Amino acid sequence: FTGADPARLVHRYWNCWLCCLAIAFGTGGSAALAEAPASRPAASSYHVIQLAADRYANARINARGQVAVEVRRNGMSGVVFYDGRRMRDFGTLDGTSATLAGLNDRGQIAFNVDRSGTQAAMFFDGRRVIDLGTLGGPGATAAGLNEHGQVAGTSSISANSAALHPYRWSEKTGMVDLGNVGQGDPVVHGINNRGYVYGRATFPGEERPDLHGFFWSSRTGIVDIGKLGDFSVPGAMNEDGTIVGYGGHGPSNLLAFRWT
Repeated sequence: FTGADPARLVHRYWNCWLCCLAIAFGTGGSAALAEAPASRPAASSYHVIQLAADRYANARINARGQVAVEVRRNGMSGVVFYDGRRMRDFGTLDGTSATLAGLNDRGQIAFNVDRSGTQAAMFFDGRRVIDLGTLGGPGATAAGLNEHGQVAGTSSISANSAALHPYRWSEKTGMVDLGNVGQGDPVVHGINNRGYVYGRATFPGEERPDLHGFFWSSRTGIVDIGKLGDFSVPGAMNEDGTIVGYGGHGPSNLLAFRWT
């Protein structure tokens, strides 16, 4: 450094000192990180609640953690409901048995009650249990419940006929007849949050009756979705009304389908 500018020497000295300090701190920090003990995950805790002491046959749970359970007692079915705080035992709802048809996120429940061979569709709105009535015949069954409290199912239409019609029910409209489907033997599979209903029924065929899926909306009415091969059975429907299921040529040759 002989003959060098003193100002430059001071500048180089401070640069070297700062670099050494940075390396020292960096090395020390890495060592400290390496030596830090690995953190342990917090222990999980569980709160177990016994919902029913009876043998259960069916259960539903909603987004709020509320649970509806279908239980068996002395050979009969009944329904109990856990609302997140306490249990409510609906029992058989004045029938010989009660079965669970649906539970939504509002804590509303759809039931089917057997009254000595005659079926009644029932609805719990969060406060009281309501009998949905019929379309003119002796009985009705519930098959599905959406988040708006609408129930879908089938009902007899006359005491003198075995024919069934699908329906959609709400507290505002009551039971609405969706019309005749096929040969009068529909089975409703469910209802989505747009109020669309789907199911299956027997339709006239070329040689013998065929099993077809069907779709209903307030805009389209009843729609026969046709068949894939010899028949079609719907399995599920989304919020747009798209249906998936299966058809085919007998039980050994099943084919999946998507219908829109």
